[in-house]
Formats: sequence, C-alpha cells, structure tokens
Amino acid sequence: FRSISHIAEGDDVTISGGRDYDAPATREQTSFVHASDMVTISAWRITVRNAKPRPVSVKVIEAIPGAWEILKENNTHTKNDDGTAQWDLQIPPKGQVVLEYNVKTQL
Repeated sequence: FRSISHIAEGDDVTISGGRDYDAPATREQTSFVHASDMVTISAWRITVRNAKPRPVSVKVIEAIPGAWEILKENNTHTKNDDGTAQWDLQIPPKGQVVLEYNVKTQL
C-alpha cells in the first residue's frame, strides 16, 4: 500500500491502474495528410487483444493536441473535459477488437 501525499484538499488525483499483460494493445498510424499549414488529418488503428477466458472492458484514451474533430470511427467515442477522446471497448474472451478512427486537428 502506498499513500498519496502533498495533495491540496479539493484537488483531483489521477491514478493509473497499470498494464494488463493479458490484454495488450498495439497502435499504428495508417495515414497522415497536411490538409493546410494549420490542419492535419490522420488515421489510427488500435488493436486490443484479450488472452483471458473471460471478456474484459478496456478504456482507450487518446490525447489529441489542438482543436480536433473525429471524422470517422468504427466505435463511438466520448470527448472528455481534458481534451482527450475515450472509447470504451468490450473485448471478447480469447479475442480482439480493432478500433479505427480518423481525426482532423487544427493547431
């Protein structure tokens, strides 16, 4: 057990639960286009595998810089207050889910 110290009352604390080696993820950029000096469009593929004999829930959280808009996705995201996109995935036992999305960013 570890304690968290030096946090002001009312401040938020983020705790990372670590990595689950039975549910590894790979991330690859499949496309990148400079639409203009300030705008880029990129495509991403994230594959999450599940080696467990039971389903697992996985949150994929992507930090996307600048002003951004998801143009296309195969799973529905939520836009968090901190400017990140989040996908909540259910990975079947001994299976995988492939998340694909295209994002337009303006810097």
